[in-house]
Amino acid sequence: MVSPEIIICPPIDQFVRKKYLDRTGRLSSEFNAPPDTCFYYEGICRASRLLGKISPNQPVRVLDLGCNSGIPDITGIRQGLINSALGIEISRDAVRKGERIKRLLNIPDSELQFLSKDILTEETKNAAKEYNPNLIAGNLPYLPAQPDTPLEVSGGDDGTLLVPSVILEYARLTDALVATMNLCSLVDVRKAMAQIEDSPYDLYKVLMLKAPFGKYTQRLYEKGVFDRLRYHPYYFLDSDLKRHQVVINMIVVSTRLGLSNNHIETDQVCDMLEYFSHTGRLDGAPIDPNL
Repeated sequence: MVSPEIIICPPIDQFVRKKYLDRTGRLSSEFNAPPDTCFYYEGICRASRLLGKISPNQPVRVLDLGCNSGIPDITGIRQGLINSALGIEISRDAVRKGERIKRLLNIPDSELQFLSKDILTEETKNAAKEYNPNLIAGNLPYLPAQPDTPLEVSGGDDGTLLVPSVILEYARLTDALVATMNLCSLVDVRKAMAQIEDSPYDLYKVLMLKAPFGKYTQRLYEKGVFDRLRYHPYYFLDSDLKRHQVVINMIVVSTRLGLSNNHIETDQVCDMLEYFSHTGRLDGAPIDPNL
């Protein structure tokens, strides 16, 4: 039996695996490795290793929802962390970039395929079932939305429109053993964790990373959006008036595996985020330097 755990991550520039992403990304002039993408790759790495322990004789087959140009998948394949990936992305431009990098690196179709489709359609869900993944990964939009919010960052009124609900739906649909997903402290964290609790998946690991506001998040703050939300978002304003949030990666496992002998409590996570919103620090969990 393995207990679930919360882990605090060091600043993103200390990530060892960031260099792998950057190396792959140099093949695309459009790519840089923002905290969100680096953190997502970290979740895929950990989830892949976990799956290798659960099913040591099975290849790691990743279904990546909202894959963009597939940099984490391509990097994972090149590093030998995953055996194959199907990336689903609605942006044709992003898929074209991914296909270009795939050709430059001579990655065969048997290891990586892209599908430029809307993840909410039955056609896409059927394609996912046919692919038969054992790991679902999703870096879908999770920020609270306004009427003019771009689709690529819109997570609905509370950030939980797609995460974790759609990722859990695909996990159930494909009977995948493990799933990993990104969200942040500006979403309705309690609602997100409740969706996991109501699913056939256990919350196995939570990674937390302090990160500065992005451009869109900064605009939300300046418009006073966070003051009008019906739930409590967690963020920190430091003495230099710089604003930070917490990027969160959650790894879940199928309940039938029986891997978790206790639960990561919602109050435990929210208490840590509340402390962060007052101090700018994430305390109460170990820091993992081996990223």
